[in-house]
Amino acid sequence: QMVHASAETLNALQVKLETESWKAVLKAEKAMLDKERALQEVEARRERAFAEREGVVDQMQRELKAEAARQSDVWDASQRGWAEVQEEHGALRSALASRQLELVQLGERAQGALDELLVHIGAERQLLGQERAML
Repeated sequence: QMVHASAETLNALQVKLETESWKAVLKAEKAMLDKERALQEVEARRERAFAEREGVVDQMQRELKAEAARQSDVWDASQRGWAEVQEEHGALRSALASRQLELVQLGERAQGALDELLVHIGAERQLLGQERAML
């Protein structure tokens, strides 16, 4: 009977040990699954953050390209404006030189006409002087 009681006790102890072992295994497995789930959540957050970062970088690149295009357009417009101003300046200088030449020619014609008039007046005076002397 003692052997039988010892066998039952040993059997109960073995069942309890197996139960406790399984509890420990299941507990460890649950902890491992929890850690794996937490790791997956961290990985998912990391991937979302990476995707967001990529989106921000893409948006910044698009904005930089748009700004570069805008600056290029502004530069081109200012270059065209500068060329137009230079062309207009050249045209004004040419017109001014032409007017200046016209004024010089007009002045020369006026001087020639004045000289001619003075010669004519001198001749008229001389004739008048001669006519007076005859009278």
